[in-house]
Amino acid sequence: CENGACKGNNCRLSSASWSVNQARAGDTVGLTVTGSDCEGENLIFYVLESDTFSGDDPANNNPRDAIIRNGIANTNWTVEDQIDEWLTKPEYFFVARVESAPQFSVSVNSGLLQVV
Repeated sequence: CENGACKGNNCRLSSASWSVNQARAGDTVGLTVTGSDCEGENLIFYVLESDTFSGDDPANNNPRDAIIRNGIANTNWTVEDQIDEWLTKPEYFFVARVESAPQFSVSVNSGLLQVV
């Protein structure tokens, strides 16, 4: 693989974003990923609680998979309240991976979603 492209799979994920920057536990937020040469590909989403020193913690529940249509995949996630390593409100990011090429790590990371 080179620059995220592998034989038989030219899909490139270019961006990942939350629908909002802040939310409360229990709120439903949107997750959006854009990509090129990915039409019809299924994306698997993983939400993680961002930690500086202790390693990122997986969310208890991940969003549903989404299929890329017209270069965009959308899904939703219900915000969870986890204990952060500093005993503060959590900050989450998500990773989206192309299901047909997990061995090639065709993926993209979002920015942080802060729980208020």
